[in-house]
Amino acid sequence: MKRTTLLQRAALVAALASFNLPAANGVHREGRLDVTVDGDSLLVELKLPPLEREALGGTRERLANGNALFQPNPEAECVMFSHTLRLDPEKGRQNSTGQDQAQLDRDAPIDLHAEYAFTCANPVRLESLDVRLFEVLPRIERLRARTIWGSAQSGAELTQSQHLLPL
Repeated sequence: MKRTTLLQRAALVAALASFNLPAANGVHREGRLDVTVDGDSLLVELKLPPLEREALGGTRERLANGNALFQPNPEAECVMFSHTLRLDPEKGRQNSTGQDQAQLDRDAPIDLHAEYAFTCANPVRLESLDVRLFEVLPRIERLRARTIWGSAQSGAELTQSQHLLPL
């Protein structure tokens, strides 16, 4: 009977380890990347979970440089023509500690949502996207990527060591 209980516990621990659990400080380290190819356009949408303000530091300018963060294979001849970057304080925080709300807002983690639009001179040669985000935000451990090209969809998991997304 005890053996069954130990095996069940081991199975439960293994199952829990496979879920996206928050880091020790309560902040998730996984983001989402949606990549769409439509004609000669390559659209990249990035959503990151709440990040501590210190993790963002001076990276706003680097996050705005989509050509450095997302590098399509050179044969496609893609160039970024627009981007939007939103850094919003985490929603839904409640002031139950008696702290000044303005101070809570300054200390609140930041949600990051960014969109990058590229135009490609040779879209039929578009084969991959090198995602260099992990160099800018090393606290992000993985991105769940989804690509949409015409009626086809695929998914991948990107990490610091595996950051090339096939298209």
